[in-house]
Amino acid sequence: MMMFKANDTVNDPINDPINDPINLFDLIKKNPNCSYDEYAQKLGVSSATIKRHIGELKNSGKIIRKGSKKTGYWEIVNQEESE
Repeated sequence: MMMFKANDTVNDPINDPINDPINLFDLIKKNPNCSYDEYAQKLGVSSATIKRHIGELKNSGKIIRKGSKKTGYWEIVNQEESE
């Protein structure tokens, strides 16, 4: 059985390099045609992290996907409120 101390950082969101999806949001504004893998490479995180943060941005209504998965792009919905 594994025991953890109170100061262990397992699943600590502070350790997530893009804890706040704002960095990703800015990257999407500059490069709306990138793939998950391209965003991940530019930010130095996994594509799963990018998918999670894009999901948060979509659920909050800040971005929507236009077009297909292969040739589509991300569109900023309310740029004035997001800045």
